[in-house]
Amino acid sequence: MIKHCIIGIIGLLLLTATNIQAQEICNTTTITEAENLYNIGRFNECISKLANCIDKANGFNYEDKIQAYRLLSMSYLAIDSTDLADESIRQILILNNDFTSDSRDPERFRYELNKIRSSQHINIVSSVSKKAEDIRRTPATINVITKDDIIKRGYTDLIEVLADLPGFDISMLYGVNYANAYQRGLRTTTMEKTLLLIDGVEENDLWTNTADISRQYPVTNIKRIEVIYGPASTMYGPNAFVGVINVITKEPEDIIKQGKNFGVHLNAGYGSYNSKYADVTVAYKKNIFSAIFTARHYSSDRHDMSSQSFFDYDPSVYDGVNYKSIMDIKTNAQTYINTNNLPSSHPYYTIYSTAGVADSIVLTQAGINAARNLDKSAYNKIIDGKKVGFANPTSLTLINGKINVGGFSISMQHIFKNEAAGALYTDLGYAINNVYWIPKRTSITVKYDKKISNKLSFSSLSNYRIHGIDNDTRVAALYNYSRKNLGIKDLIKDSTPGYN
Repeated sequence: MIKHCIIGIIGLLLLTATNIQAQEICNTTTITEAENLYNIGRFNECISKLANCIDKANGFNYEDKIQAYRLLSMSYLAIDSTDLADESIRQILILNNDFTSDSRDPERFRYELNKIRSSQHINIVSSVSKKAEDIRRTPATINVITKDDIIKRGYTDLIEVLADLPGFDISMLYGVNYANAYQRGLRTTTMEKTLLLIDGVEENDLWTNTADISRQYPVTNIKRIEVIYGPASTMYGPNAFVGVINVITKEPEDIIKQGKNFGVHLNAGYGSYNSKYADVTVAYKKNIFSAIFTARHYSSDRHDMSSQSFFDYDPSVYDGVNYKSIMDIKTNAQTYINTNNLPSSHPYYTIYSTAGVADSIVLTQAGINAARNLDKSAYNKIIDGKKVGFANPTSLTLINGKINVGGFSISMQHIFKNEAAGALYTDLGYAINNVYWIPKRTSITVKYDKKISNKLSFSSLSNYRIHGIDNDTRVAALYNYSRKNLGIKDLIKDSTPGYN
């Protein structure tokens, strides 16, 4: 009898232990059961069920833990425990900084999530180590400009943002290059020592390596700008010699209002020099799918400098040119005569000889006047229907799009720039209103990010870029007598100067 009693007690204990062990298993089933409790309004039971597993060493896996904190925060909000809900949301963002809420989640939860994420992003950067980290712990000097900073300070382009930052020296060119932003005191011909990134993808020109920053980037679509000071070549390569500028654009949830699936942002302006621009951003989000598209166009006549002596195309400038010193031939004169079949005498020049061999060819006053008048006539040339003169227009177009499906994203960007020479050339050498630099840049980027655990993540990025020059790119360079493109052999034919 005692034996059977002992066996029964042991069996009961084993059964109880098995039952307890079964109750302590924390997996997807537990999440499903907790969600069912939440859906029927049994919030305290949902919290208790999840709390038993959330801190256990052998509790939820990575994905289940995120969902557990999501259910906890929504349950705490349902019973008005906002502080506890916010703490659960912080735990979600620690596990996955890119966590996005489901469209079916309560609006209050999505509001709290966005609020806490925004407050954390003030101190969270991703440019230094290519992963999210606290700015106070980054191994680099970094400055962050947020979208609120851009609005409050009234920036209209990226150069204005950089001009306000320490360590930048801005040289405004208003020409083929709109500006050069020299970083940390290193002055170069262009910005080839600074790396420009858009959402972590390199933007520097493939041929010149320069960071070509004009007014093509819409500041209305910028979420924040992270600027790294100092060499970052270990992470980004040789172009990051003096620093990195990472422009992070807005996501669909930054455009779409709470409770909506679709959002539009439109911005336009008009100013002096016939300057005008228009930006439009369209975003859509539903469940794990989201898409955002941005288009911008900017155009301006820019500064009219035709009243200045360097750009006024005043033919009287040639009255001060010493054509004798430029065109007289004082060496190998006989060879020049033989090669070009010059007549022994001409109203435009005099040949001086020694022992029957020409040693110099000197312009007469008639020759000087002829060369001067021919040079002046070039300022009356018509090129492509326009008289030679000064003009400095610019026209910029950007089209950008991104589609996200879970951790997978594909983005496309096309930039078309048409910028005149500005002050790069003077009227003595070029038809400035026929100098255009028209680069075309297209890129396609495919990214996949998967956070496997709190300490392990997988990331893949492929980028395809095409950088080229449009067929209408041109430089109308002057050839004439004062520039030594034409000489005495051309003068005797009354050859007219022109533009190549």
